Amino acid sequence: MLENLMIREATGDDAENMLLYLRQVAKESDFFAFTAKEAEIFLEEEQAIITNLKESKNSVFLVAERKKQLIGILIFKGGKYQRIEHSGEFSLSVVKEYWGKGVGPALLEYLLNWAKENSLIKKINLKVRFDNYAAIKLYRKYGFNEEGTIAREYLINGVFYEALLMGKNIH
Repeated sequence: MLENLMIREATGDDAENMLLYLRQVAKESDFFAFTAKEAEIFLEEEQAIITNLKESKNSVFLVAERKKQLIGILIFKGGKYQRIEHSGEFSLSVVKEYWGKGVGPALLEYLLNWAKENSLIKKINLKVRFDNYAAIKLYRKYGFNEEGTIAREYLINGVFYEALLMGKNIH
């Protein structure tokens, strides 16, 4: 585990750093669904996203910090309607400098513990590009199973990529 790593739930005060973070990670990897240009959302929008997730009973927005620097995030959004509110999907990202240093596992462990304590959550889903081998290995290690694929999900520089759907039952 990385020294001085703190995982916590995001607050509205994180919004400005979140925008800088999103721009950075989008430039460092093309495994994301968004580009650096598309990460240019307004501060008020980011604050609203954080607030909405914080107020939701089946969603959580996590940040990983080291020495007050934002180095990773995990966003889990539960289903909006009663019939699907027990499940949701998460996205996880880490600044390239910290890849392979335990940030992703720390965020994932926090999510899984949160979900086990949240009696509403029964299933966690994710979508990952089929060639993001490090991420897939991490998800398998934590008990996520492959549940399907989506052909032509991502289009990057004229090339299509599949998405792998994975899931884990909680309760």
